[in-house]
Amino acid sequence: MYVVGVVALLILSLSGATAQRSSFSAKLRNDLIASPTEDKPVVFDVILNNVNGDYDDSNGRFTASIKGTYVFYFTLMSPYTSKIAHGALTKNGVDKSRVWSSGNVAHEMSGNTVILDLKIGDYVNVILKAGSNYALHTSSAADGSGYCSFSGFLLYPSYEDTRCKY
Repeated sequence: MYVVGVVALLILSLSGATAQRSSFSAKLRNDLIASPTEDKPVVFDVILNNVNGDYDDSNGRFTASIKGTYVFYFTLMSPYTSKIAHGALTKNGVDKSRVWSSGNVAHEMSGNTVILDLKIGDYVNVILKAGSNYALHTSSAADGSGYCSFSGFLLYPSYEDTRCKY
């Protein structure tokens, strides 16, 4: 029976039928003030979900361990001051999407969804853009619930095209 199980798993693996999973969701615990001269990585340090362990809460990066197409979503909130939440989602250090929220009248939130193709080792993170007037507000609640979040998941893995090309 054991041999039959191993053979079945081998067949499933070779056919690509095994489920490859990767997902994460994290939120920001504390407010963040931008550097006036350099973009600052936003480290979402409260992990809600981290299937496959691809999100690193020490540096705020999601690093792909599976080649495929991924969906990412991030939300940022401006402080209730004259500060602005100006952030970007980056792939390997290159901006792919930005958000902007002004806090002049009240807290404002911005969010964006991005679909990206990633190779193994590609990384995605959120940055607070450089500027003396930029900052993020989260929540001062004791439970750590926050308004700024970063989430992503593998939509589907990529396989080499094995179709006949005659």
